[in-house]
Amino acid sequence: MNKKLALMVTAVAVGGTMLAGTAATVMAQSSGYDIYKAAVLNIPTIKDATAKADITVTDNGSVILTANDQTKFNKNNNTTSSLNDVKYGTKELKTESYVQDGKMINKTSDSDVYTVMERGQGKRVEKKAGSEDNQIKQGFQGIIDAYVGSRSDDFTATSNSDGTKTVNIKLDESQITPLDNAIVSFAVKAAGSGEFRNKQEGISADLKAVIPQLTSDITVKAIDANALIDSKNEIENQTTNITISGKDADGKVHNIVITAKIALSDIDNTTPDKVDLTGKQIKTVTPQDFKRAK
Repeated sequence: MNKKLALMVTAVAVGGTMLAGTAATVMAQSSGYDIYKAAVLNIPTIKDATAKADITVTDNGSVILTANDQTKFNKNNNTTSSLNDVKYGTKELKTESYVQDGKMINKTSDSDVYTVMERGQGKRVEKKAGSEDNQIKQGFQGIIDAYVGSRSDDFTATSNSDGTKTVNIKLDESQITPLDNAIVSFAVKAAGSGEFRNKQEGISADLKAVIPQLTSDITVKAIDANALIDSKNEIENQTTNITISGKDADGKVHNIVITAKIALSDIDNTTPDKVDLTGKQIKTVTPQDFKRAK
């Protein structure tokens, strides 16, 4: 599984453990949590699909950042293609990346150069069919169960007429745990540090002028999300809203809302795009170049 897909799976798993919404009919044969968890555990086993993610961040009601990503992956062919667009303030950065022909290829909209890095060609250890998928599923199950804990009863599921299911959970400030707040506080402060920004490829220091630098009283106010699960027990789409409050160094209060929409489509029917490098400006790099850059 490529790193971008792994991050998306993690976002779905963690964000989904804090899902939100209300349901008209609670399914009797299985809890909403069990239904959702089973769908999450199916994600690492998907061999090919098109994954889309749209993120919007608002600060006190004003949009300060939008990002969208479309990634096509095929694990059997070990190929990936991705288009990413991030807008913040007056800035916009588009990125296209590919894994093809044993190479990792990347290009940003502010350059005509395609960065190319050869992937490792070491001997692959053959594994029994399904063994790796089972290990991934067991790992995710442990993480999800440990994190959700007693909140599993808050998940509800609605059975829809077309065979799909809608799983929901809604948490207000009184239901947010100290662990939730600790994780978010750490992430927000880390994102505001110069060290974090400088290590993120393609992310400009201009973000500092756009995203509030919260330093104190960082609290998760609400989590509101829902997931649509298809008849094959696979997550078709999910929307998560997280509201965070905090103060900057000047004492100003910021209410930040992060909305993340994730969708999977063309499962078992996706072929990633390829880029033709003929006539293109190419820069060949190695993993050591990235280590030196840090």
